[in-house]
Amino acid sequence: MLAKFKSHWPIIVLSIISVILCITNYSPGTFLSGWDTLHPEFNFALNFERTIFGVFRVEQGLGAVAGHSHMADLPRIVILYLLNFILPLDSLRYLYIFLNIIAGTLGMYFLLNKHFLKQKTASFVGGLFYLLNVGTIQTFNVPFEMFTTLFATLPFIFYFATSYILENKKRAQNLLVFAILALLNTPSAYASTLWHM
Repeated sequence: MLAKFKSHWPIIVLSIISVILCITNYSPGTFLSGWDTLHPEFNFALNFERTIFGVFRVEQGLGAVAGHSHMADLPRIVILYLLNFILPLDSLRYLYIFLNIIAGTLGMYFLLNKHFLKQKTASFVGGLFYLLNVGTIQTFNVPFEMFTTLFATLPFIFYFATSYILENKKRAQNLLVFAILALLNTPSAYASTLWHM
């Protein structure tokens, strides 16, 4: 048991720190709302319809052509919809945001440890910095799903893209995982105008 902890201590410690941060920021019985957030969990059927057929947004003012890429948010809505069957409505968004915190932190550790620093302690410090820096605190203080999703998926996208380039044996597997992660990353393109500047 102690030998397993010694070999996996960065993953365990980063997970514990991330979970502690999530628990301390959870307020039971409340809905987590953030900056410019949409709450698809209040009416999934309506939100699926608006997401898929919503080029013209009739619910915005007197109606307007969509200024955002609402279709990009579809993977997140599907995830929330599936979680809706096992979790209370008020905890869905909390769980999505908290999973992003944990996944992003561990993803950065794996990326640094395998492809860049290749040393556990230095990679642990890099993962800890990714979790606790001012930009991350700002992103998760008033969360906006496009940024929290990017926080979670970006390290893994770089990890599997680099693995695809460097590893010939697992090339097809790395490409498949990269493609799945790219699909899960699409909510980060919700406000695509941010990337056109």
